[in-house]
Parts: sequence; structure tokens; C-alpha cells
Amino acid sequence: MTASPDTPDGLAQEIATVRAVYDAFDREDIEAALECMTPDVVLNLEATGRLAGRHEPYRGHDGVREYFADTRRVWDDLRFAPRSFHPGPGGVVARGDVRGRIGSQQIFAEITWTWSFRGGLVSGIRASGLGEVRPA
Repeated sequence: MTASPDTPDGLAQEIATVRAVYDAFDREDIEAALECMTPDVVLNLEATGRLAGRHEPYRGHDGVREYFADTRRVWDDLRFAPRSFHPGPGGVVARGDVRGRIGSQQIFAEITWTWSFRGGLVSGIRASGLGEVRPA
């Protein structure tokens, strides 16, 4: 029996899944990230999408693969640093920062990520800036 997301055990499982996806992103381990996601997952990670010339979210497992390819193509370095995790509507809200580099330009932004779940798997990720992107 899987714990409900409304229980402390359910929230702990969701936070563990979120941490596993951040870890997979850091290692660029696409397959490990996909194991934690529904087949129809939606990534609303607009900064990378805009830099890559996208106007739509990344959808499904193929979309996650496209996100990883776009990340490698547009960023020389990109690091996510979640600092705190909180219960959110339908999932988890993580707060932290992003550091990146494109050529000699370094950026820093405070970010809120909203993670949605369905059946114990990530069904959506949305990044929202808490502040302006600024030089690191």
C-alpha cells in the first residue's frame, strides 16, 4: 500500500522522489529521472526552453530527453540547488536557486519549483523565479 500524499509518509515519499530527480539531473542520468516520472509528464522550465527557442512546455518522456539535450546545448554549466521542501497543491514545492553559465556570463536566480504527482510519480514540474536573474 502506498502512502497518501496527504500523510506525512506520503509527503516524505514525494520529497524523496523530488530529491532523486534533482540528483539524476545533476548526474545527467536521463533514465533515472524518467523512472520517477509519468509517461505524460510536463516540464514547464521556461528559461532553458526560451534559450533553446521553444515556446511550449516539454511533454512526455521524449520531452524530458529534449530538455536534457537543450540544457547541454544552451548552457555551459547549470546547477540546481533546492534548499527547502514544503507540501504544495498536489505535490511538493521546493525553493532554492539556480546557477548557470553561458560562455563567460554567469547567472544566479532564486527559484520556486512546483512538483505535481500522480500515482506516486512526478506528473509535472514548473519553475518560477522569485527574483531577477542576475550575475552570479
